[in-house]
Parts: sequence; structure tokens; C-alpha cells
Amino acid sequence: MEEIKIVFHEKYLKYNFGPGHPFWAGRAVPFLEKLKKYKIPHEILVPKKATDKDILLVHTKDYLERVKRLARERGALSIDTPVNPNVLEASYYSVGGSILALKEALKGERVMNLLGGLHHAGISDSS
Repeated sequence: MEEIKIVFHEKYLKYNFGPGHPFWAGRAVPFLEKLKKYKIPHEILVPKKATDKDILLVHTKDYLERVKRLARERGALSIDTPVNPNVLEASYYSVGGSILALKEALKGERVMNLLGGLHHAGISDSS
């Protein structure tokens, strides 16, 4: 079986929308444990924290500033997407993970980012 590269950082576990929310970043832990249990060949790649410059490649400055403000105020992007400092920090690592996964994929590697491509992201601050 060909090895798969798994992009994961412990900071991903800070991505938490609270009890009862269907998205639970902690599910990455049992997934990683099953890889070991079933001896699925894999390598863990630890991403760097993305920079604002990285994020501004795909999001507007207004959107990024809005998310930062919401994190400070513990606000929400939408009814089911609360933002707090932990979510913001995990998001920076998620972006770093997506960048790392892309670099590996472009080299022809089989790779997945365990906290990438979140669907509530947006380009602008309009809702």
C-alpha cells in the first residue's frame, strides 16, 4: 500500500465551535489512531502557521480584519460559525496546512490536510 501524507498540527484541535456543533476537529485524533491501528502507511507533516500575506492571496483585507475583530469580540461569521481566538489561531494553521498539502500534491504525493478547505470561508466581508 502506498504511503499517504497527512497534514496535521495539534493547533487544529483548537478549532472548536462548542458542544453540539456538527464540526468537531477532535475527530482527527481517532482517525490518526486508526491509521496506526490498521497499519496504514502514512507520514505526518506538520504545517507552519500561515501569515496574513498568505491569507490575503485569497481573501480581502476587509474580510481578514472582520474575522480578527470577531475573534476578539467572540462574535460569529454566521449563525453556525462562531469565531474566537482559538478558532482564529487554528485557522492560521489550517491555511498553512493547505499550503503544505498543495506543495506536496504538486510533487505528485498523495496527501490530505485534516483541517483544510472549510466551507464558511469567504473572499469579502459581505454576508
